Amino acid sequence: MASESKHQVIIVGGGITGLTLALMLQHLQIDYVLLEAYKSVTPNVGASIGLYANGLRILDQLGVYEDVCKVAQSAKLHIVRDGETGQRLSKMPCGPILKTRHGYAPMFMERYQLLRVLYKHITEKERVFVDKKVQKIEDYEGRVLVHTEDGTTFEGQITVGADGVHSTVRKEMWRNADEKDPGAIPTEDRQGNLNVEEMLSWQTTAYDCEK
Repeated sequence: MASESKHQVIIVGGGITGLTLALMLQHLQIDYVLLEAYKSVTPNVGASIGLYANGLRILDQLGVYEDVCKVAQSAKLHIVRDGETGQRLSKMPCGPILKTRHGYAPMFMERYQLLRVLYKHITEKERVFVDKKVQKIEDYEGRVLVHTEDGTTFEGQITVGADGVHSTVRKEMWRNADEKDPGAIPTEDRQGNLNVEEMLSWQTTAYDCEK
């Protein structure tokens, strides 16, 4: 069984959350490795993503904001339409207003573009391992052992699950919890997926202010 060096933090998942955490640990000079299941951390797939002041503020603190601005499009207008007829009810500038209020204007970009910006700022690329699909996680004598499908084992002090809605880390947490305290996690909390059977749809209709 192949094994890697010991690390303080093992991040599972190389998406936006995983790469952002990696940059935070990098700034704090905390030892880490990041394990991504796919063969690339910046695949040209996925939909667009909106970034607002709360997230942009963090990206600015991490030193990636300027590069984000180079590839993102800022929102300039806020248009409200009638939910039934589609008639435009109002139109106002939103980017400048929100930037004045919160310090940052909303921005939109392709998800893969944001991943590339984040990955670009990882100074030690050797800390990022691709094609490392996590298979099992063990809690052993105050350490955590992360086993991947190719037979590699990573040892650390803590594992952070950033591997999405179908998280292997979450399932392993359930399994480990069951071994130590069966039934501690209720069945209804183990669905593991978002409930897509019920969806909310909001529509805008004209409001008579004189009523």
